[in-house]
Amino acid sequence: LLTIHGIPKLARSYYGGAWFDRQRFVEMFERYCLRHATNLVVINPFVAAVYDLEANGHRLLPISNAIALEFFEASAVTREDDLLLSIGTLERRKGFDVFLAALAVLRRRGVTARVKIVGTAPPGGEGYHDQLRRFADTHGLDVEFTGGLALTAIADLLHRCLALVHAARHETAPMTVAEAMSAGTPVVASRVAGVPYMVDDGRSGLLFESENVDELARKLEQLLRD
Repeated sequence: LLTIHGIPKLARSYYGGAWFDRQRFVEMFERYCLRHATNLVVINPFVAAVYDLEANGHRLLPISNAIALEFFEASAVTREDDLLLSIGTLERRKGFDVFLAALAVLRRRGVTARVKIVGTAPPGGEGYHDQLRRFADTHGLDVEFTGGLALTAIADLLHRCLALVHAARHETAPMTVAEAMSAGTPVVASRVAGVPYMVDDGRSGLLFESENVDELARKLEQLLRD
């Protein structure tokens, strides 16, 4: 029984790297596992599509990632109609720079919002975090970097915010999107990889083309004004 969470070949194409490095080794090991496994847990239909699993004789078990009960529980907190939330490791793949650029566009239009970004930088990735802070300061954005938070605190914020913004450049099945939807919180997310299988654009959330700052700004303005 095998569960695929990340997709090594897509991660390697995004991050780059040497001809033979850890990511390449993971990709080779994955191919070995796929040849020998019969039963595959599929956390998102995107995974099955990337590997064309059905055509290769695997038995597929569609089981989404589990979501903690805290996100489903009723909350007495009041929605704050100017609060936007974004959650994830502070790295370029997560697209926080795209989110902040869209906020700068909105500010020039006279549309303001308060933002909380939850997460920490990976080892050696502090430069991206510093870049985000400088951008927010330069453009006068109301952004709080909270660092890492406990699960209960994240659940509380998801019940408080107007929307979760997930501007990632690549994702397989982002937990934060599922957690937001479990809390009844609207999602504004990039239309990448497995996200369109989770968010029905215009019904359960709003999608935009990855890195399209103006489109993201329009989607955010739609929620902030209405």
